[in-house]
Amino acid sequence: MIRHKQNKGFTVIELLVVLSIMTAITGIVLVNYRGYGANAVFANASEDLVLALREAQVYGVGVKGSTGCTTGSPFDCGYGVYFSTISSNGIIIFADNNGNSIYDAGVDNIVQKINWQPSINITSVSCNGGACGGNVMSVTFKRPNPSAIIHDSGATSYNTGKITISDGTKTSFVQITSAGQISLQ
Repeated sequence: MIRHKQNKGFTVIELLVVLSIMTAITGIVLVNYRGYGANAVFANASEDLVLALREAQVYGVGVKGSTGCTTGSPFDCGYGVYFSTISSNGIIIFADNNGNSIYDAGVDNIVQKINWQPSINITSVSCNGGACGGNVMSVTFKRPNPSAIIHDSGATSYNTGKITISDGTKTSFVQITSAGQISLQ
């Protein structure tokens, strides 16, 4: 009886099929990875808005003092966040040194500037559902209340504020009420 030797291994066709499947999967992963990176950057910018407001609220209600506070002791100053469609590529967390609940450049201390990639911008700020004066909004928190003080550039006070950011394809909204409630939509 003659026995034939069995070949063990892969044929060239099997190798080509496996390589083509791996190439297709790699291509799909790389295309989706680029999209994921852009989505993550935009999601982080949206979260920056919420976290900046929450940080100002904690500083304003807590006991973080501010050097340069002219309203009494260093602990009497409020803290806020400044939003503008003019300088729309970021936000400013500030210490309200003069107690007017509005960001005043050169007077108020800048606690932190948060800048985003050039494609991400504040496209609008609205107060009580309408336009804010000067296309700017300052949201300030002052002890002992966690309530938000929402003002436009003309020191008009509002009950709600809404900040819209966009990267050209995606849009997010952050809404704040005078009760201090912050929501991301």
